[in-house]
Amino acid sequence: MRSLRLLGLALVAGLLPAVPANALEVSPGVSHLRTLPERGIISARAVGNLLYVSGLTGVSIYDTTDPRAPLRIGRLELPNAQNEDVDVGNGIMLISDDPFAGRGILHVVDVRDPRHPRVLSRYSTWAPGLDIFGSGSSPGRGGIGHTATCIQGCSWAWLAGSPDGIEVVDLRDPSQPRYAGTVRVAAATGSLGTHDVQVDAAGLAWVAGAGGTAAYDVSDPAQPRLRFRTNRRGAVGPWNDVIHHNSLRVSDSTLLVTEEDLSARCRGAGSFQTWEIRAGAPARPLDRFEVERDGRANLACSSHYFDHRDGLAAVGFFQQGVRLLSFQDPRRITQVGYYISDTAMVWGALYAPTDPAGEVVYVLDHAKGIDVIELDRGALVPVRRRDRPRRSGEALDVFGVVSDGVDVARPGQRLRIRFGAGVEGRLARNVRFELQLPASVRPLRLPRGARFDRRSHRILLRVPRLRSVAVRALPVRVSRRAPLGAPLELIFYARASGDRLPLTDRWVDRDRIARRARRSRGATAVAAAGRRFGLCMLGPRL
Repeated sequence: MRSLRLLGLALVAGLLPAVPANALEVSPGVSHLRTLPERGIISARAVGNLLYVSGLTGVSIYDTTDPRAPLRIGRLELPNAQNEDVDVGNGIMLISDDPFAGRGILHVVDVRDPRHPRVLSRYSTWAPGLDIFGSGSSPGRGGIGHTATCIQGCSWAWLAGSPDGIEVVDLRDPSQPRYAGTVRVAAATGSLGTHDVQVDAAGLAWVAGAGGTAAYDVSDPAQPRLRFRTNRRGAVGPWNDVIHHNSLRVSDSTLLVTEEDLSARCRGAGSFQTWEIRAGAPARPLDRFEVERDGRANLACSSHYFDHRDGLAAVGFFQQGVRLLSFQDPRRITQVGYYISDTAMVWGALYAPTDPAGEVVYVLDHAKGIDVIELDRGALVPVRRRDRPRRSGEALDVFGVVSDGVDVARPGQRLRIRFGAGVEGRLARNVRFELQLPASVRPLRLPRGARFDRRSHRILLRVPRLRSVAVRALPVRVSRRAPLGAPLELIFYARASGDRLPLTDRWVDRDRIARRARRSRGATAVAAAGRRFGLCMLGPRL
């Protein structure tokens, strides 16, 4: 596999000052208005005048009545990773905490009162022992639910992110989600699996994956019928070197697709594509756009999530910011603008739902928050960004790992928790460690310099300088009264200022309580995979 987180209600969302001019690279007709501080943002969904945002630390809901100055009106603290395509329908919001290096939980959130979102129910997507994508890097950690998509207005959910295809969840009673079957969607799955699903205006579910992109009639969500698919070129390079990431049908004849693929300095990075839909025949590729070479981009340049308005797509390209791509002629994609902020990690972009002119775009920057930018459409002209030579120095990426060495613990058992962080790139300063312990676990002796916050049940520690790897040990005891079958969950964060990829800050070790203890056969491998966690996620996992 290629190398791949209690503000008051109804208050202005603590707007950060404008980004300094020397940190921005913008083309004519593009300007920055403000930044909303949602560090660790993963995805957002616009419905009416509301913007539903999912980040590593929880859910935020914004009122976009004034599209240029959104107000945060609702907040739910809900740590999760990574739920990169949040969906909303009929008063519920789906938050999927990916089982790969996560918790394996689909959170069904009640958003009928956007000022007070609350968790309505949870559904396990965890499957111990399943090796997602056959990577060999995550023994014992698996399942499905990289993305969760509403089907028929969230009466059902389709979970993607596995070679098994799609798992169907019955949400007709959202307080009691039920497993409704697995469908293989073979036209899209390929060898690596499915990635995401988008439902078009006609109700067709477009599944993107390693085998290409395919549309299914989901009148019966548990028994879908294939309607369209990409041709053989949708499963091979250069149109699909790793995985089709997501897609949107924009007309009866045109499909937009992003392909995810990472490579050094943007060479051959994942492209934005147009495909021609043909009645009675597979869709065929028309054109694709790849970003220019950039020797300074050492994490990711691939295309990712996008939105479109009046023939103009706003496409996120990770370190390459947002590219404005005209597809008025789908046979000829033309770049007419760009917005690149340093340091950035753009997960996607979407047009403000309350701006009919299509001039306001929300940039979902995982490294710092939501950039609100404005377009002067009349000033957008064909443009190419100059290739950038390689420069010395690397972007900072801090990653965290935690393990208690068991898959099953018994009541009263002593455990030795190991938690720590590594750094890729330059020196990290003042790295903050936070280890969330379950109520059933009591620390016996704290590592040097650490403190225990009894109210939150967290271990807090600061590492002044981190050059490579720092690991700490914490002896604990499981309560003798811990109920059998209860989860034993450790959530660890390693945070540092300037970290471009907050996603890798977090690691979860999820076990359970039972009468007999069982050591984790994959514990050592999981710890060793910590450094690869973010890189693997930045391939088909993102």
